[in-house]
Amino acid sequence: MKNRIIIKRYVEAFMAYAGQASWVSAAVGDFKNMAKVLQKCPELLKFLQAPEITGHQKEDFIDRVLGGDFSREFAQFLKLLLEKSRIEFLPGIVKYALDTYSHGNQVEASLKSVFPIDPGLVERIKLQLESGLNRKLKLTAGLDPELLGGVQVTIGNMVIDGSVRRRLKELEEKMETARV
Repeated sequence: MKNRIIIKRYVEAFMAYAGQASWVSAAVGDFKNMAKVLQKCPELLKFLQAPEITGHQKEDFIDRVLGGDFSREFAQFLKLLLEKSRIEFLPGIVKYALDTYSHGNQVEASLKSVFPIDPGLVERIKLQLESGLNRKLKLTAGLDPELLGGVQVTIGNMVIDGSVRRRLKELEEKMETARV
């Protein structure tokens, strides 16, 4: 759970910076390129994590080898991860960034319920969520009988759980703590 929070914070900070500078699509392109590099060359992460290689050597490698394939800002982002000893999170950061931002301004989201929901209601829920999050959503609706009732929305790694199952679990936990 802590790792997911760290990953999300780094990605959201970098993408907020990219949004201010109006190069979000270029930032997503950098994350896509890094995903390809990590897939083709898993040794890169081992190299960047190796304690016997100095920070200056790693930064020099980023500038000379990766610098031509990535934006200057993304190279600085990689150096920041090195400086803060967070480079081990790079694969998770890349995955989170692509899952969250690779659909342009749209974010993947899923809506689950026990029974089919009227398309008009799904659209109203989508608009309400978009308004609250200030993001466009690509919302897909599905069924999950384990919810018992209510709805559950998953947006990236955030879950909004309004299900009966969750409410029953909370009630059970309260009863456990209230026992004498």
